[in-house]
Amino acid sequence: MIGWWRLERELARWARAGRRPRLWWRDDDAEAAGPALHRLLALAGRLRLPLLLAVIPGRAPAAELAGLAACLAAHPQAFVAQHGVCHANHRRPGEPDAEHPSWQPAAAIAAAIAGARPRLAGMPRLLPVYVPPWNAAHPALRQALAGLGLALSAGGAAGPGGAPAELDPLRWRPQPRFRGAGACLGRMRRALRQRRRAGEWDRPLGLLTHHLAHDAACWAFLEAALPRLAADPRLDWIAPPALFPPLDHPGSDAYPSPPMAMAIPRDLSGQLAAR
Repeated sequence: MIGWWRLERELARWARAGRRPRLWWRDDDAEAAGPALHRLLALAGRLRLPLLLAVIPGRAPAAELAGLAACLAAHPQAFVAQHGVCHANHRRPGEPDAEHPSWQPAAAIAAAIAGARPRLAGMPRLLPVYVPPWNAAHPALRQALAGLGLALSAGGAAGPGGAPAELDPLRWRPQPRFRGAGACLGRMRRALRQRRRAGEWDRPLGLLTHHLAHDAACWAFLEAALPRLAADPRLDWIAPPALFPPLDHPGSDAYPSPPMAMAIPRDLSGQLAAR
């Protein structure tokens, strides 16, 4: 496929410069341990790829969240971030979708986020990271997160102490559907080219998936492309704790012990063969 050929050419340019792209993976909208999530975790586990799972705290019953926590306990490559409060859309007409619209004061946003966060207390490897629904980030939200000691992952621009996830294999209008292998590979190539030309060699490039919204074509692409990308010795896959270091704030959540702020070429503990 020409998409892979063009991506190979871009990776060759990085290799000639003595550089390696830094990739990471985030998946959104988790609430329960259903078949789609099991399929996602099996894929990540089989490839030993670190994964940040954005979990909605305020919508599912406590029993479902407990079941999700038990499921994740068996998947050490999966980390957890808070994904909104209830993933409810509070936009006004003419405004973009958002759970925390820009007109809300930072104090109200912070109170809502902090009020929902204890529901994730039982999640293994919970990180001090906030993923706003619909990637809706604005100054009031950033102010609220800074006060809570939470890093931000949203949209195409990094927030304080955070990183975005840009490579979404889905089109969302009028309903979610796979955008096509050529389009996905082209997006990755262009993002890497932009970083190379700007000299942003260490700027991470995030894959963004939504396990509950994948159609058959999207699953087929991920299950074919990710093994190829995971095995490529020119790429580094980064564990989420390395992307979201603890913020210097008294409200920051504790990280797992021992500290896990590592940038890894393969996985979390050297399980994959050395390249």
